[in-house]
Amino acid sequence: MKKSADQNELGAYLANQSLKSTDICKITGLRAPDLSKLSSGITSRLPADTFYRIHRAINSDIVDMLTKVFPKTKLNPDWQKRLKNKKLENTSTDLGFLLLNEENSRAIISAKTGITVERLRDLSNKISSELLAEELYLIELAYNKTPGEFFTKLYKDLRLNTLDE
Repeated sequence: MKKSADQNELGAYLANQSLKSTDICKITGLRAPDLSKLSSGITSRLPADTFYRIHRAINSDIVDMLTKVFPKTKLNPDWQKRLKNKKLENTSTDLGFLLLNEENSRAIISAKTGITVERLRDLSNKISSELLAEELYLIELAYNKTPGEFFTKLYKDLRLNTLDE
């Protein structure tokens, strides 16, 4: 993203859930210290796959979770002023292929979201790029999609542990 990830409200959201953090860790495979850092805000960069694992573990409504965990996340209202004409490059990641099926260029998405074209290029082309939950949420908003739609498509094969494992 153009700027560092904003503080999220994951800790406050999880505090209102019935599942204990130890159970969330067991189901998601997250280490307790990592969940603690994400919940306390020590780590503000929340990877999209981790967000989706937590969402699935607590069985939350994804729209509710996205809007409450990222309450300040909004599209740029003056995105058209920021728009520059740029061509779509080759792509090789799942997100890249998903975005190719949509009718917006990276320049438009960049202008709307504040995520740089370079970052969008990396997310589309480099498998090693870590997609953040807030970035994917912004991309969904930019494409006028239902929040959580791209999460569901990208992480449809994600498997969780059971509490018995």
